[in-house]
Amino acid sequence: MRAALDTEVRRDDRIAVIYDRASTAMQKDNYSRADAARLSEFAERIGYKWELRKEIKSGENLVNRPIMRQLLGDIADGKVGAIICQDFTRLSRDEDGIDGRIIRQACRDNGCLIITPDKTYDFTLDVDDDLADIGFLIGKIQKRQNLKSLTKGMMEKARQGKLMPTYARLGYDWSELNKETGKKAPTAELKVNQREAEIVRLIFDLYEQKSQKQVALYLNESGHRMPCKSPGWRRKYGREQRLFVPKDINDIISDPLYTGLVIWGRNCRSRYTKGFEAQSHFFPELQLISFEQFNRCQRIKEQRYRLPGKSVFSPYMYSGMLRCVYCGGPTVGKRHRERRGGEYSMQKKYECRGYHTAGSTACRGQSIYETVVRRAVMPFLLDVLLDKINLRHYLEAAARQYDTEKADKEEYLRAEIANTELGMKRLVDAIADGAIITEQAKTKNMELLEQKERAQRRLEAIQHRQEMREEIVEALKLLNKDLEGVLNAMPDEVHSQLVRMVFRSFSVEASGFGWERQAEIKAYEFQPEFADLLAHSLHTARHGR
Repeated sequence: MRAALDTEVRRDDRIAVIYDRASTAMQKDNYSRADAARLSEFAERIGYKWELRKEIKSGENLVNRPIMRQLLGDIADGKVGAIICQDFTRLSRDEDGIDGRIIRQACRDNGCLIITPDKTYDFTLDVDDDLADIGFLIGKIQKRQNLKSLTKGMMEKARQGKLMPTYARLGYDWSELNKETGKKAPTAELKVNQREAEIVRLIFDLYEQKSQKQVALYLNESGHRMPCKSPGWRRKYGREQRLFVPKDINDIISDPLYTGLVIWGRNCRSRYTKGFEAQSHFFPELQLISFEQFNRCQRIKEQRYRLPGKSVFSPYMYSGMLRCVYCGGPTVGKRHRERRGGEYSMQKKYECRGYHTAGSTACRGQSIYETVVRRAVMPFLLDVLLDKINLRHYLEAAARQYDTEKADKEEYLRAEIANTELGMKRLVDAIADGAIITEQAKTKNMELLEQKERAQRRLEAIQHRQEMREEIVEALKLLNKDLEGVLNAMPDEVHSQLVRMVFRSFSVEASGFGWERQAEIKAYEFQPEFADLLAHSLHTARHGR
C-alpha cells in the first residue's frame, strides 16, 4: 500500500472503479475478498472518487464477464480514470493472454491507470507496459497450475468412485445441502427420491410407446412437473418446478445414472485429461431401471434419430419413407371415407405431396391405400430376410458368439471384485497401524482400483452378451415358426419399426383396379447398416465362405 501512495498518480474529474472479482460465490470469505473491502479506503486516500463493481465470474475470458465489458466501455467513453483491484491477476487469467492484452490496450488508449495496493500501472510508460506482460503471464501460470491440480483431484476421485454429478437429477436428492448456495454440501451423498423415481420409471415405460413430445405432453397433462434442482435452473425459471419439455425426456432416457452407473470422463476435452480412460462405477442403491430397459430405449432412440419428427409414432405406418412412384417426391398421409358393402369406413391413403400442394403442374400424382403398400412390402421383406441375407445363419452365428462366456466365469469375476475390495480394506487397516508408508499405500491402492475396474468392465460385458444372446434366441424361435405368418400378424407399430430398420425410402407401383389391386416395390434405398449386411451376405454366398 505504501508503494502505491508514494507513486505519483494523475487525478481528474473521472472516477475510479474498484473492480472486485471472484470466480465463485464460495470465495466471498477468503483473503482476497476481505481485502477488497479495504480498497474503498485506499481509493479515498489517493484522492479518487470511486464506485464499487462486483463480479462473480471466472477470469478465463471476457465473453462471460458483463461487468468487465461494461467497464471497458466506460473507459473508452472517458468516464473511468483508474481501475483499482486487489491483485493484477484479478483482471484476467485466460490461458492465452489475449483478454489481458485487450484490457491493457483499452487502458493505454484512454489514459486509464490500474492501481493495486502494491503498484500503480501507467501504460504510457514502457516499464509498466512490460510489467503488465509479466503480470498477465503470472496469472496464466497460476490458472494453469490451478487447473492441473483441480483436474488431477477430479480424476483421482473418479477412479475411486467418489465423483458424483454436480446437481441431483430427477429421481434423486442430496442428503445434505449448503444453506447459502443451495448446492450439495461437501459430505453429501446421493439418495433416491421415491416419488420422483416413479416418474422416471413412467418416462422409460412411456418412451417405448410414445415420442419425446408425446411423453412430455402426457406428463404435463397428468399433473407431473420437472423440479428445478440446480441453482442455475431456479434462477432461470424463477420457481422450484416447471413443465416438462421434449429435451428433458431425451436427457433422462440417455442418462446411465438411472441404471446405477456413475460414469465420468466420457466427453473430456481438456488437455489435462488427455489419455484418461472414462471411469464407471455401479451403485445398486441408485438403480431405478434395469439395464435391459435402458438398452432398449437407446436402440429406439437410435432408430428414431433418422426419422422426421412428425413420423415418430405417426398413425401412418410408412410416413417419411414412402415416395411417389412418378416424381420420387415425398407422400402425405390422409384418411379417406370409403363406402363398401353399404357401410362407410375410414381408410388410410398416401398422396404425392407435390400433386397435393401444386396440382398436376408438379406431378401427375399417385394415390395409394396403405393396405396396398403393405401387400408390396411383405413379400419383399420375406425375400430379403430369408433368401438374400439368410437371416437364420447370422442369428445362429451370433448366438454362438455370445454364448462363449460361461456362468462360472461370471462367478469368478464377482469373487475377484470381492477380493479386491477386501484388499483395499486391509490396506486402510495397514495404514492405520503404521505397517505401510503413505507413498506405498497410494501405489498399492491404485493397483487394486485398476484391478477392480477391469473385473467390473468384464462382468458388465458378460451381462451384456447374455442379454444379447437371449434376444437372438427369441428371434430364432420366430424363424422356426412360419415367418410369413409372424410378419402378417405383427401390430402396425411393430411392422413400421421393422420396415424403418430396412428402408430409408421406397416407392410402390400398383396395378389393376378396385380394392384388390396388386403392388410391388419399384425403387428403394436401404438403411446404411442394412445395406452393409446385405452386401456382406451376397459376397459370402458368391465366394462360398
